[in-house]
Amino acid sequence: MEKAPFQSALLVMDFQSAILSRYPETSGIIPNVLRAIGHARAQQLSVIYIRVGFRTGAPEINPMNKLFGASKQLYASIDPEDFMRLTSELAPRESEPVITKNQLQSHSASQTETLQ
Repeated sequence: MEKAPFQSALLVMDFQSAILSRYPETSGIIPNVLRAIGHARAQQLSVIYIRVGFRTGAPEINPMNKLFGASKQLYASIDPEDFMRLTSELAPRESEPVITKNQLQSHSASQTETLQ
């Protein structure tokens, strides 16, 4: 299988309402990300949204995970669709892919390798 030529893309990662709500001040971040998205689109670069998500009951969370382990019960009780909802200010266009990963720190456990 031939590989496609190298292409650049902007990855917009973890900008979910549930995640952003954990931080007291995000008002300065959103405008900067919007500018980056606008610039990428103007340059005809791909904009790819990556969000973290778990299945119902959060079976992906290892209790030893430093970030999520202590809160596994909380994540297990949250509706996965609510948790994965991207913040409305940064909504993707219909043609832009949204990929779900099941690890916060990495996109290695996601569908990014399937994009061409």
